[in-house]
Amino acid sequence: MYRVTRETIGPWRLCLGAGLAAALVACGGGSDRPPTDAFPTTRPQSSSTNGSGGSAGEDGSGGSTNAGGSSSSGGSGGGSDIPTAPLVEIIAPEDASIPDAVHDATLDVSCKVTQSEAVGAAPLDPSTVVVELLDGDELVDSQAGAEGDESDVYEASFAVQNVPSGPITVRCSATDTSPDAVEGSDEVQAFLDHGPLVTVIAPLPAAAESPLGAVVFEYEVTPDELAADDAGAAVEMVELTVKGQDFEIAPLQDDPNVYRTTIDFSDPTIFPEVPEGSVSVAFTATNARGIAHAERYDFLLDSTGPAIAIASPGDGAVVGGTVNLVIALPEDASGINLDTLEVQLNDTTYPYDPDGTWAISEGEAVFQFEAAALGGGAQITVNVRVEDNAGNVSPGASSLFYLDEYGPIVMLDPPNFRALNSNGQCSYSFDPLGSSPNQGARVDSTEVYRALVWDRTNSAGGSVLHMAGADRGSVQLFIRKPDSPLVVDTTGDDVCDDIADADALAFQDLAPLGADGSPWFGDAEEDPGPDVPPRGECPGGTSANPPNYLCDDESDLRTVVHHSTEPSESVVYAIAPGQDSPLCKGLEWELTTVFPGYEGWVCLAARAFDEVGNRGVSKPLAVCVDGPLAGQPSCATDLDEAPPDCTDECNDPPELPAGGVLYER
Repeated sequence: MYRVTRETIGPWRLCLGAGLAAALVACGGGSDRPPTDAFPTTRPQSSSTNGSGGSAGEDGSGGSTNAGGSSSSGGSGGGSDIPTAPLVEIIAPEDASIPDAVHDATLDVSCKVTQSEAVGAAPLDPSTVVVELLDGDELVDSQAGAEGDESDVYEASFAVQNVPSGPITVRCSATDTSPDAVEGSDEVQAFLDHGPLVTVIAPLPAAAESPLGAVVFEYEVTPDELAADDAGAAVEMVELTVKGQDFEIAPLQDDPNVYRTTIDFSDPTIFPEVPEGSVSVAFTATNARGIAHAERYDFLLDSTGPAIAIASPGDGAVVGGTVNLVIALPEDASGINLDTLEVQLNDTTYPYDPDGTWAISEGEAVFQFEAAALGGGAQITVNVRVEDNAGNVSPGASSLFYLDEYGPIVMLDPPNFRALNSNGQCSYSFDPLGSSPNQGARVDSTEVYRALVWDRTNSAGGSVLHMAGADRGSVQLFIRKPDSPLVVDTTGDDVCDDIADADALAFQDLAPLGADGSPWFGDAEEDPGPDVPPRGECPGGTSANPPNYLCDDESDLRTVVHHSTEPSESVVYAIAPGQDSPLCKGLEWELTTVFPGYEGWVCLAARAFDEVGNRGVSKPLAVCVDGPLAGQPSCATDLDEAPPDCTDECNDPPELPAGGVLYER
């Protein structure tokens, strides 16, 4: 296909005189369009500027001459250096070198296309009429020309509101129906103007603002010049409409391109009721040519803060160790401003820190803290606050937690107890674990082992204690030979606090025994001793005969004690007792299943956690196992042989006082 544009056409055209089909006559050409550089544009564009139509001819050499046509408006007659090319002429828009006429939302194009009058010219192919918009050499849009109301006129309409302001090239082209599809075209330059440039500064679209204070409206407005020294681009008027009302807005003295005003939505002289929810805004800037640029958008007015809540732990909970404070973040019209989220623990405030001990997920925030870092008090007052993106402060959320930073005291050989009854009488002293082996004892390979688990908590400075309580499923009894430490210090404070290699050791789960039985409240004069804890002035009882042992008088226990400050808190644990067995107060542990063919010293220790994760471990219990094997181990024959230490030389963990415990039944 041959492509020719009007830039290649000279001022001559081929004319055929009436009745002289073979005669070639030279005809005079028309004048050119004004040059486009008469008013320099801000970006160069190509534009054909051919003269108006006239007559044409062909010289005697037989060479081809230019084809021509006539024009009454818009561009001049189209043509081609191929005489048979269709004649193309853009009627509208008119070719413009200065922005004296501009287009805003739409650009309508009319193009007249006719068959060449040259000998041998083929008819026009209407389906090939194309109208294009070009930004320099870049195609912006194109449409097929539609036949208009006038003969040989083809039309197209372009939506140009999203095409940047400035000069744009309009081109119309068409081909004939010849085998070579010869093309003719025409180009003109037009200007698009969408008004001044507007940048929204505040409030931004979809932003949230509180109506309980003055809201700042601010916009930057600058002329959008279509060409150098474009006076028509000057900003002539700005208008602001908010929620259907007009408001004055003026430029700043130090920056005339920035327009600002404030609106007090709580002013009843402006709004009888304080608005809430979506608010429509229209800011319009108009230039000297009368072209307006409008920024229309909505923003949000929100006067209610987020209704946050503390989801966990519950109010009044006992906490300790590592605490995960879960904060429910509800849906809020303005959205939650996490930068304002903060937790106050007693007198210390902890702002949200994405790099700290915070975790954010959909609908909740988690703040993790160590209870021990709060100074050892008995309770924590927790307050949580946050703002939404409109600056509204949440009503807040508060909780009171009670601190328990202490793990249970765990003992395999505790001191004796005395019970105090409702008559103020003291019982005879007794071992709370019954005949469970004591330190250094010689034992058979099968014994009932019990542990005392006595939970502790922070002091409240009064009689009311808030205690987490032992985690009844966490109590375990561990055993190993004394060739390695069983109980070790893991925190560097020289105090034994955990089981070494717990995952690799043999162990038994221990279960709590229910409070049962009764101590012996006999005559103080007949107290068999020991005097632990000291009876002092506490009177004896009146019972002349001791109570029966438990489990139908088959157990070694007369009573199972409970915690002195919490009657429901079991403190005696043993290997899962059977309900109907004579051993209902603890099953035996057969150590030959752990250490086949071995007799001698073994180390035992118990470990327990409370309900908030504080750990307690017992002082090791070293016992001499003398089982059914032939002969006796040295620990059984040499009574001066010292029991092994069973630790990494750490100091004893916390224990009940050596003077024993006096508790109320």
